[in-house]
Amino acid sequence: MTSQQQIPDILVPYETTINAPIQDVWGCLADFGGWARWTASLEWMIIGGDGVEKVGCIRKFQSATSGNTYEEKLLEKDNKNFVLKFCNVSSDPPMPFIEYQLVTGRLEALGKDKTAVHYLVRVTPNVQLPEDKIEAFKKLGTKTYDEMFVDMQKYLDQQPKPTKPTVASYLIGLGAVFGLLFAGYSLSKSGKQIRL
Repeated sequence: MTSQQQIPDILVPYETTINAPIQDVWGCLADFGGWARWTASLEWMIIGGDGVEKVGCIRKFQSATSGNTYEEKLLEKDNKNFVLKFCNVSSDPPMPFIEYQLVTGRLEALGKDKTAVHYLVRVTPNVQLPEDKIEAFKKLGTKTYDEMFVDMQKYLDQQPKPTKPTVASYLIGLGAVFGLLFAGYSLSKSGKQIRL
């Protein structure tokens, strides 16, 4: 291979559907340092440096299956369009053939309680891999994402569902207000408590 020839990127597209509102799915995916709370595939995950999640921050995590540790950098988090982009920084031990890995996750609402997940992993290898190794890598990626998003679905299924306020909750709120009034207290315009 001459220096002019370029090794083509490996693309691993992945799509699935989560039975939950897009905001709930985004709450999991966009929590860049918090994935360990919803997927069993991670032992732990933290945001490095000052611990603040922002574009440019680095997250570090450990795989629950291999024990390997990884660092990834947040490149983009678009809360309006539900897009998350991040790339690899390092791994221990080093990934054998990966020069660079870019992950893009995008969500699409399919209804009130259904969300499509569009995931694309773009890997720039540092060596030319045989086709069978590329296919094995793609299958491993698909299996990893299958497990991860099944975990997300389970996590979201266990979250308490918001309920509409009932007549009883309104009455309890009104009762609290009347209770204060009957106790004989009010606030003046200056903010001081005065006895009625």
